Amino acid sequence: MRGRVAFGAAALAITLGAAACGPDRRGEGAQAADAAPPPGPRRYDPTVAPAPREVIRALLSIRDMPLSVDSSCATAGTSPDDADLGDYVSGWLAELREGPGKNWIETSVTPEPDSATGTRAWRSAVVFRHVDGDDRWGWGVRFLMSGADHRVIPGSVQCTGAG
Repeated sequence: MRGRVAFGAAALAITLGAAACGPDRRGEGAQAADAAPPPGPRRYDPTVAPAPREVIRALLSIRDMPLSVDSSCATAGTSPDDADLGDYVSGWLAELREGPGKNWIETSVTPEPDSATGTRAWRSAVVFRHVDGDDRWGWGVRFLMSGADHRVIPGSVQCTGAG
């Protein structure tokens, strides 16, 4: 299953800004009693593949994971200062600016069992793509998502890319 979403620079900035905000965006004057308790894990039918937005949500949930999570991520960022998946993803999203060519975010999901538990999981990928004549690339992240709660399975994260 594949999903494809085209984004302009403004939409990317809004998306990244919203993802970077903490759960309470009301300012320091907000009453603690007004805050809703954090939700518990969502439950899903393990036989139904995650939707593209769920795959992107899962990627955003691991933005603080260090690039040392896998050797494929160690030097994959757009800057030598990139330290975590948030830096890696932000760098590639920033490359999807308006102008000539086409930019899009591609998601894919295929069934794959979790080798540690044998339960249903989904091999998921998010790829940031750019095509402008001979300038073609796609960089991203792939990972396993649990079928039951659509959380990223630790140890399954890899960075992908092709020039």
